[in-house]
Amino acid sequence: MEKHHILIAEDENDIMEFLIDLLEEDFEITSVPDVPAGLEKIEQQEFDIVITDLRMPGGSGLDILSRAKQKSKDTEVIIITGYGTLETVTEAMKLGISSYLLKPFSTQEFFGQVIRASSSRKIAQRSMQIIDVIPEEHKELREYARLLKHMQDYLLNISTTIDHEEIIFLLLKEVCEKAEVNDSYLIIKNENTLALYTYGLDADIPEDESKKVIEKASEIWKEQPHFEKERFIYPTVIPGRNHLLSIDSSLMEVKFDFTISIPIMLRGQVYGVVFFSLESFHELSASNSQYFHLISKMSSQALDNAFFHLKTKKMAHQDGLTGLHNHQSFQRILTEKMEKAKKGKSEVSLILIDIDNFKKINDTYGHQIGDDVLKILGKILKDDTRKGDEPARYGGEEFAVILPDTPIDQGVLVSERIREHVEKETFHDKENRPFNVTISLGISSFIHSENKTEKALISESDQALYKAKSSGKNQTIIFKDSN
Repeated sequence: MEKHHILIAEDENDIMEFLIDLLEEDFEITSVPDVPAGLEKIEQQEFDIVITDLRMPGGSGLDILSRAKQKSKDTEVIIITGYGTLETVTEAMKLGISSYLLKPFSTQEFFGQVIRASSSRKIAQRSMQIIDVIPEEHKELREYARLLKHMQDYLLNISTTIDHEEIIFLLLKEVCEKAEVNDSYLIIKNENTLALYTYGLDADIPEDESKKVIEKASEIWKEQPHFEKERFIYPTVIPGRNHLLSIDSSLMEVKFDFTISIPIMLRGQVYGVVFFSLESFHELSASNSQYFHLISKMSSQALDNAFFHLKTKKMAHQDGLTGLHNHQSFQRILTEKMEKAKKGKSEVSLILIDIDNFKKINDTYGHQIGDDVLKILGKILKDDTRKGDEPARYGGEEFAVILPDTPIDQGVLVSERIREHVEKETFHDKENRPFNVTISLGISSFIHSENKTEKALISESDQALYKAKSSGKNQTIIFKDSN
């Protein structure tokens, strides 16, 4: 097999020379110093591997990545950069990056990635060659070779994204196309919560019906011992139409038609099930059955990685104890909501909350019980705020609630609802003995016509909170400008 042809796009001469010296014995090398030259070379020919810096004159390495993948989705692309961020990594993965190296990197690390990319490229090329050399009369063998190539393409697609919804879309789309059905469904568990995803429907399933589907599917899920053996399930109900669900609105009951169910397994446990239904009672072909098992294995690991990325991203903006926005996220959201209020000529109210006598709670009952109080208050804030409101843990025993599109009189109603809920809530110590907690609240607002900063709005609510604390606690005080 001929040497693979590599395009190197790098504006630093010493790094370019180092890469060429390292690779030219085993690969054909074309080098360019900027993005326009790289895009021009890609238009002229197809490269097996592209190695590009992220920041270069005339554009971004992502432009080269995108153009190379448009030219051939099988092209392997390696990005090297000293300025990597989560956003650029995510964008690069969506575009189909093969690997991402941060400068400075070791010779061994870099060369290993190039060899891996070259091997992957060779597999893709050989897959096509195998199909071409198999005689036409060996239809089953040619079909099997096509299946392997198709599987490789699917793996490439799901490995280029860390978006769980995109992976689920690709999985359900693949199932529909391979099974030749119109629609498919996935029920998946993430952080002990079941969610329903669909593909091929004319419209989304309403939320109340979606809940019924999840409940019914969960019953079937639990009743199937075969899932543990990663086998397909064939419920015996024959369908009236090519659709997984028949919803009888008069009975408000979800009925399952004849279905094929594919378990999504991870570390020996079922954490998702793909459902699709058939037009008539028939077994899937052996090759399709094997294919569905293989893509379910591939998808399970990709989904696990995607959910881990989602959790990590969420943790960067979430308070670990209460699950609310953390202080950094609060500051960002407040800025966004005030900017939106200026453009939309609306109003934003801000509530600051402090737990009364919290030090005494910690001293009397211990810090673990104090943490429990914080968790319960976090839950109350989630439950008692409206859709669109943004509760956050401001720091320590202080909390905040951003109320977009809310005049201060409506904000006070929200504030009082929270205060009264906390006052009526019964807390328990380690011996399960009850005690009560109260909170003090300060509220201020931002009107679009005002020349008020985020810092000033926080200061106003803080002054109102201080007055609530110093004048008796367990109350809401509205900020009033003494000027």
